[in-house]
Amino acid sequence: MNNIHSLLIDLDGTVYPKDCGIWEDMTLRIDTYMRTYLRVPSHEIQPLRDKLFAHYGSTLRGLQSVYSVDASHYLDFIHDLPLHKYISPDPTLRSALQSIPLPKWIFTNADHSHATRVLRLVGIEDLFEGIIDVWKMDFIPKPDPIVYRRALALSGGHLPSQVLFADDTLKNLTPARHMGFTTVWVGETQAHPSASIVLKNLAELPQHLPVPIPA
Repeated sequence: MNNIHSLLIDLDGTVYPKDCGIWEDMTLRIDTYMRTYLRVPSHEIQPLRDKLFAHYGSTLRGLQSVYSVDASHYLDFIHDLPLHKYISPDPTLRSALQSIPLPKWIFTNADHSHATRVLRLVGIEDLFEGIIDVWKMDFIPKPDPIVYRRALALSGGHLPSQVLFADDTLKNLTPARHMGFTTVWVGETQAHPSASIVLKNLAELPQHLPVPIPA
């Protein structure tokens, strides 16, 4: 833990509570997109999404491959939500992140525009060096191992053992843990082999780091 040089932090469900309702409404937007623009019958949408996700790792990547969907149009549509209804400023999280004197990067399967909106609403946009988004990953999503290597290169070129990675999704932590990252499972309480640290809330992270934290 004393060897950590930087932090990679997931966005959705990690910097805000994952039970706030965003994902449920975003899922409805995805369904609407497929029904409206791809003319997929309503009863076929969920089976198709499941198939695309299983084969391609994400709905977007599957739709790009099968339907030649324009990524910008798709992402703009599904993220067109009134985020202020779900997300509020989080001064506790801001203080917690400010107390960690290490470079911090957002590492998300979403796009830069959505990530920026979320960070501004939470009140932590200025605390991050940058956003590693789906565009920078060439639409390859976590948990594909290649994206973790790209994230390392984009965030300073550190070794996996020198980086802490926080995410609310366990399957995204598993490859990172195997690579040697210090992994943080956010929004949970039960220990798991893929998680070095388990937190109910990301704001608890400083409690699990050395004091003082090596800068």
